[in-house]
Amino acid sequence: MKFDTEKYKLLFISEAKGHLEEISRILDYSKEKLSEDEINTLFREVHSIKGMSSAMGYNDISELSHAMENILGQIRSGQMDFNKNIMEALVESLDALWKAVESIEKNESYDIKVTVERLKNQKFKEETSKTDLKEYLIEFSFLENIPSPSARAFLIYKNLESFGNILNATPGIEEIKRGEISTNYKVQIKPSKPLELINKYLSNVAEIKGFSINPVQLVVAGIKETVKNDESPNLPHQIKVQIADLDYFLNITGELLTIKSQIKDNIIGFENIEVSNALNQMEILLKDLQNKVMKMRMMPLDIIFSNIPRWVRDLSNRLKKKVKIEIVGGDLELDRTVIEALSDPLLHIIRNAVDHGIETEEERIAKGKNPIGKIKVNASKEKDRVIVVVSDDGKGIDVNKVKESALKSGKFSKDYINSLVDRKKIYHLLTIPGLSTKEEITDISGRGVGLDVVKTVLENFGGTLDIDSELDKGTEITLIIPATISIINVLLFNVAGYKLGTPVDKVESVLKVSEDSKDMVFDKQNVILYKNEYIPFFSLSERIGCNKNQNNIEPKFAIITEILGKRTAVLVDELIGHREVYLRPLNKPLSLISGFYSSTLLGDGTPVLIVDLQGLFS
Repeated sequence: MKFDTEKYKLLFISEAKGHLEEISRILDYSKEKLSEDEINTLFREVHSIKGMSSAMGYNDISELSHAMENILGQIRSGQMDFNKNIMEALVESLDALWKAVESIEKNESYDIKVTVERLKNQKFKEETSKTDLKEYLIEFSFLENIPSPSARAFLIYKNLESFGNILNATPGIEEIKRGEISTNYKVQIKPSKPLELINKYLSNVAEIKGFSINPVQLVVAGIKETVKNDESPNLPHQIKVQIADLDYFLNITGELLTIKSQIKDNIIGFENIEVSNALNQMEILLKDLQNKVMKMRMMPLDIIFSNIPRWVRDLSNRLKKKVKIEIVGGDLELDRTVIEALSDPLLHIIRNAVDHGIETEEERIAKGKNPIGKIKVNASKEKDRVIVVVSDDGKGIDVNKVKESALKSGKFSKDYINSLVDRKKIYHLLTIPGLSTKEEITDISGRGVGLDVVKTVLENFGGTLDIDSELDKGTEITLIIPATISIINVLLFNVAGYKLGTPVDKVESVLKVSEDSKDMVFDKQNVILYKNEYIPFFSLSERIGCNKNQNNIEPKFAIITEILGKRTAVLVDELIGHREVYLRPLNKPLSLISGFYSSTLLGDGTPVLIVDLQGLFS
C-alpha cells in the first residue's frame, strides 16, 4: 500500500518547525559551550527530524539530520568535545534544514546535498582529554555535626570542577546553594585529569567521613525491563488543531457576543427576574468561552524572535560586519494573527539595522565605539498592548539626508520639507514608499520600502510605529501592537451623524469641549491648552470629508490621544460610551481607505467603522 505523503505534509511541516525552533533557541554563537542537557535536547530534536523526514521520503533532510545526530552522539559519549568549529557546522546545517522545510511548505524545490556532504566529510579537531574518556561516580559523606555542611559541599563541588566536567550531581548545586543537606553526596564526572589527583584531593578534605570513585555503567537490561513492564499507552495531553478550525471557533464566539448584545438591548424595560438571571448567566459563560478562545489563539513572540539570531548572523556575514544580538521578552504572547503578520516587518527592521545602522568594524573603531555592533530587541506589555523596541548602537539617521531624499523623490514640495522642524515628523517620511537615505542600492534593505511595509502591516491591525534616532548614537524603532485584535474594548462616538469607534487603549482621556473650560483654551492656530501644554486639535468630521455644519451639530468632545509621539486632541460630536465588540475585517474597497482598519456590529445591528486615529491624522 502506497504511503500518502501529501495527507501528512502539513503535520510534518508543523512538527519540523517546532523542532527547528527548539534547536535555534539552543544554538547561539554567543555561547562558548553547551550543557549536557542542551546537547541531549539537540540530539533528541535532530533524531525526531530524521525519523519524520525519513518516513515522508525527504531523504536529504533525513541524511543531514543523521549526520548532525552522529556528531552530537560523539559529543554525548565523550569521543569529541564541543567547540567553535562544531557550533559553526551545526548552525550551517540548521540553516539548510530551515530552508528545506520552508521550500516544502511553498511547494518549491530545494538542494541541501552540498551541506550534507560537507558535514559528513568535515574533520573536527578533537580536544578530548588523553587521560580518561570514561565517566565516574564519586560518592562521599560528611562527619556528623560539622558546621555549615551545605557550604562545604558547595566548595567541594566547585573544586571537583577543576578535575573535569561535572555531568550530574545529587543534590544539585542550586539545591546546595539553598542550604539543603544530604547524608550522601553523588557527583558524576568525566575527568580531564588522572583519578589519582581526585583521590588525593578528597583524602585531604578533613570533613569527609568516607568516599568512593567508581566507573559509570550503562544498565541496558534495566532499560529494557522498564519498557517491557510499562505497556500502558502514554496518551498525549495536547492535540493539534487546524488554524482554519480555530478561526471558525473565534468567529462563532464573536457572533454569539453580538447576539447577546442584541438580546440585552431588546429586553430593556422588560422586567422578568428569570430572563434577567438567565441572560446574566449566559453573559458569564460567553465571557469564559471568549477568554478560552483568545487564550487558544495566543502564541509566544519567541516563535519569530528565535529566527532573529539567524537573520543577524546571515546579514552580518554577507556585509562583513560584527554584530551582537540581544533579545528580551520572547515569552510574551500575542494573537496568532499578529504573530503571523509581524515576521516580515521585524525582518525589514533587522535588515535596516544591520545594513543602514551598524557601521563596519573599521568605522566603529575610528569613532571610538566597540568594534562589535549591538542590536537589542525588547518586548514588554503595557495594559492590552505589547511594545516591541528594536534598537541599535549604529550611525543613526541624519535628518538632513532624509530631507534631501524626500525632495529628490519629487513627492514633497520644498516649502513643505523646509517647514518640518520636529525630527519625528522628518523620520516619519522614511515610511513613504521608495524613500531611502542610502546612496547605494542593495538587495538587502532600503529604509523606504522596509518601513513602508512595517507601517502598513501595523496599521492593518490597529498598531502604531514610532521612529527615534540620534546621529552616531543609534536608532530606536518602536512597534506598539494590540495583544488581541478580534475582541476588544472600543470607545463609540458620533461624527456628522455616523457612529464610529476607536480602541480604548489608545485614548488617554476624553474632555467636554467648552469655551469657558478651565482645562482647555482654544487658539486661532488650531491648538488647545491642555494641562499647561499646547497640543494640536483636529476635527474628525473635516478629516473624513463630512460637512462640518451638517445637522447644525458642533463638536462637543475632544479625544486626547497620541499621534506621531505627541499628544493630540481629536474633536467629535457626541460620546456614546465604550463597548466590548467583535471586530470584522474590512474587504475591498473599504480596506483601501486610510484610517479605517475594521468594523463591528452593535446590538441593534448598526454597523460601526473602527477608526485608526493615529493612521488617519499622521
